[in-house]
Amino acid sequence: MIEAQHVKRHADLIAEAQKSGYDLILDPKTQAMGFPGGHTHSLATLPWGLPRHHRLADFDGTAGRQRAVQIVEVARESGFTQLLGPTHLLSGPNDPWLQRDIATMRWAFEEIARGGSGIELIYSLALPIDVLRREDERSAVISAIAEAPCDAIWLKIENFGDDASGEKTAAYIAACRDFHGRGVPVIGDHLGGLPGLGALAFGAVGGIAHGVTMLQSFKAAGWRRPRSPGNGGPSRRIYRSTSRSSICCSSATPPRLCSRAHHACVRSAVAATLTAAHWARAT
Repeated sequence: MIEAQHVKRHADLIAEAQKSGYDLILDPKTQAMGFPGGHTHSLATLPWGLPRHHRLADFDGTAGRQRAVQIVEVARESGFTQLLGPTHLLSGPNDPWLQRDIATMRWAFEEIARGGSGIELIYSLALPIDVLRREDERSAVISAIAEAPCDAIWLKIENFGDDASGEKTAAYIAACRDFHGRGVPVIGDHLGGLPGLGALAFGAVGGIAHGVTMLQSFKAAGWRRPRSPGNGGPSRRIYRSTSRSSICCSSATPPRLCSRAHHACVRSAVAATLTAAHWARAT
């Protein structure tokens, strides 16, 4: 998966993935763009971006259709095989974003069909765990998105992930069963750790999507807070294969105070990585 603001940066990676026949998924970042704390300068420069975070009116009528077309155009021109639909984080079945998301998914589907690119469209359903657990609200959401064309559903559940309790994981597994009636693949997004493995083992989802030691749970509290200088972004990590551990280097630490130590750690990590790679090839 490639985030839309990084498509140009990862041109070489995209080209190599295409050569190897991998699926490439474009994330248009519309969920983050719908909040003051999720909006960034790089997102504002996207064809469907604005100098401010998105508002409901930005996806009404002609404006919403235009954004759907722009997103599909980027996916098509960059050779993506799948598109994470331009949806938003919902507060529940009565959230005004829901009907706009369904309309935008329909416009995106129509644009994909018009271009004949064969891009698969994914419905990214982002909900709080409390909404997912309530049967009446869950059923209302499932009934509503039945009108949205899609080739798969990715569940991105707020306040749920690798740190979830057993009780919360059991509730997630039970709730996911209702989504299989659509007959399309159901994937747990931002889901790792034992909860992710448990969801797979019990057939709640057909797959899980997360990063390497990151993005294994979904929390949107930072999106809701206005951004301030210096906040946001994960801490840098230095991985040491010899000790099977990592060292976090806080982005808040002034570089002049930690640069030498940081570079020493980088060199050590690179040496350890090369040693591990050599061992892997040898075996």
